[in-house]
Amino acid sequence: MSDWTLWLILAGVIFICLCVCVGMWMYTRSRFIRFSDNILNSIRLIENGETLLENVNEDSLEGKINAELAKLCKAYHHAENTSVSQKKEVQQIVSDISHQLKTPIANIVMYNDMVLGRKLERDEEEKYLLIMRAQVEKLHILVQDLVKMSRMESAMIVLEQGPENLYQCLAQAVAGITAAAERKGLHMEIECPEESLVWVDKKWTVEAIGNVLDNAVKYTGQGGHIYIRVNPLEMFTRVDIEDDGIGIEEKHYSDIFKRFWREAKVHENEGVGIGLYLTREILTRQGGYVKVESIPGEGSCFSLYLPSEKAGTL
Repeated sequence: MSDWTLWLILAGVIFICLCVCVGMWMYTRSRFIRFSDNILNSIRLIENGETLLENVNEDSLEGKINAELAKLCKAYHHAENTSVSQKKEVQQIVSDISHQLKTPIANIVMYNDMVLGRKLERDEEEKYLLIMRAQVEKLHILVQDLVKMSRMESAMIVLEQGPENLYQCLAQAVAGITAAAERKGLHMEIECPEESLVWVDKKWTVEAIGNVLDNAVKYTGQGGHIYIRVNPLEMFTRVDIEDDGIGIEEKHYSDIFKRFWREAKVHENEGVGIGLYLTREILTRQGGYVKVESIPGEGSCFSLYLPSEKAGTL
């Protein structure tokens, strides 16, 4: 074989190698450009707030990166939605508080102007002063409830559960509404074993029970009845608080536990619509819950399920 033949063969091999290298370089370059474009497109989708679909071929590098970007996209959307939801909730709370404060403040200003701007008889002046005092007391109660609500929602309150005597909790809650019940001539009956134990935070459980009793007193007519019955169950102790008051429509069973919600027919009664909301929050955070059954015009029964001592030792 001549030297020219060898050179031609060598040149051919070199040419083929160069062609293969150029082809591989072009193929790799095109794959890299496509890979980069796909990643950039995924990032643009995240920036525009669009949903990013996960790559089905997760074995490839592109698929793995795209899968991680998809997780990042979900986390981003979740954080964004949470932020929007929280802003709306804060706006709603501010609006609700403003609405609750507006009426008593307006009344105080109006009657104050009447007392200062007119020459009134002593009896009439005292009447207006008593009205202003009632509005101030309403503001005081509202502020107290708002503070409790704020502390509960911001997790500033730590419930310290332990074995507590339910009879003593009920006695303390009843003591808080006795004067109001006597003014309306209400008859109250309590059935509770003195040795009954529950696994709760005593202070806040008394608050929860007291809120339900306070509503029972408010919405029960003169000479009505309030019954408190305790039924020990396997993992809970049920406290039924029953009255023969105005009752609640079934469609509002869930509404009454919402913050600031009140039925139109009770707007003339005192209250701001926080008590039952707090009751549900307190029971839920202790592992309990609350249910209601009612017949409009005949009365309501609130059932408070408190964790039993047995549940607390598990």
